[in-house]
Amino acid sequence: MVRFIEQTLPQYLSPATGDVAAGLRHFLLESGLPESALFVQVLKAVHQEMIFPSVYALRTSIYTQLPYKDVKGEWRVQIDVRPHDVRVSHLKWEQTQEWDATDFFKFRWRLTLTFDRRMLQLESASVNVLDFEFGNVTKEEKQRVVERALKPWLAPGTAYKRVWLALGAEA
Repeated sequence: MVRFIEQTLPQYLSPATGDVAAGLRHFLLESGLPESALFVQVLKAVHQEMIFPSVYALRTSIYTQLPYKDVKGEWRVQIDVRPHDVRVSHLKWEQTQEWDATDFFKFRWRLTLTFDRRMLQLESASVNVLDFEFGNVTKEEKQRVVERALKPWLAPGTAYKRVWLALGAEA
């Protein structure tokens, strides 16, 4: 299967357009790979529609207080095929829409989808904010507002990590 993909996939990827999503879509539809193949099932989880519920939840929670936008080129996907399950994690950075440097912030969130080993059933999903940053001149009041808005979404240990790093910066 790997050799087939290595030999066939480049035929569907056009360097002229750079549209990897369209090339991959054509590859999956036209290459003859069985839809039940683990590779195909995993790639189905690497799609913007899979993250939409998380994006919507974050937007209705954080965005209403602090409008933000995605940071271009900062969407990463991590795939872990493990003995008993498959985890597909989407990681994205978002940043303020404000042009004023005193209001700048950005945050990174992760959606982790855990499927059974054959990718037939979604077993769990979790959304967390992993990190957040401010600019050098971001107002303290803005920092407090952002921290309050992000708090319900913070991954376990994120707050402690930030305190620990701050202690190191003071030394």
